[in-house]
Amino acid sequence: MSDLGMRLGRLLNRRQEMVRPFRYKEFGEGSPVVIIPGLDGLTEFFADITPQLTPRHRVIVYYLPLLAEAQAAGEPYTIEYLAADLKSVLDELGVAKTHVIGESFGGAVAQTFVLANPDMVDRLILISTCAKFELPMRTRQVLRLQPYMPQALFARLHVGDVCERHDPRWAKEVFVRGAAWADHQSVLARGGILRDLDLRDRVGSIACPTMVVIGGADHMTGRPSRETAALIPGCEVVTVPDGGHLCHMVEPDLFSRAALDFLGRA
Repeated sequence: MSDLGMRLGRLLNRRQEMVRPFRYKEFGEGSPVVIIPGLDGLTEFFADITPQLTPRHRVIVYYLPLLAEAQAAGEPYTIEYLAADLKSVLDELGVAKTHVIGESFGGAVAQTFVLANPDMVDRLILISTCAKFELPMRTRQVLRLQPYMPQALFARLHVGDVCERHDPRWAKEVFVRGAAWADHQSVLARGGILRDLDLRDRVGSIACPTMVVIGGADHMTGRPSRETAALIPGCEVVTVPDGGHLCHMVEPDLFSRAALDFLGRA
């Protein structure tokens, strides 16, 4: 039954992108800031934030590579592969040092990147992320069922993990609409990375100034985010009252003010 379900899942998700539509997009001028999106690769979450950063910063919105790209290159799709791909983008752009903003899964990529390239990161902002994702039971159940369902159905089931009940309807619609079109096999592979990830014994060596942004009502990563912040020397914590996992998207002005203040101290 399990094998049949897996085959059915692959059939339902037979549309697999070979390459991402963009490796990156650039906006504004000034000191560079790289934005790394979460599990589904949705850069839409930063649509209201990017314009607030661009008057002072060159914003580089990074697009996560797809599983098929790694397979074509004969590379394992790991967190280290993603961090190395980000470095190749920055090398291509001639960026020797940058601020980094990582959201959820993208925060794990950001942590891995700064650990591998400490001299390339000026300041680090982590949003709704942690060194080890200790996911609620419901989230783990949805992820276990993910291989057996079409991506559009996964998006509708997973919205309850990513969004809080009191989040505005538009935020839930943005997630479902975007996640429904994400490359299913890539999202599945990232979920496997996330489940196995444990950077708790390494993040204590992060030396750059770091700020962790936590939604006060984030039921998915709130507690482990606080635990991660406690492991990073001198880490600042910004809590968004009543914010959930997508606190930066729901409260873009609050997040942008905090980010600009933090980055402005460089």
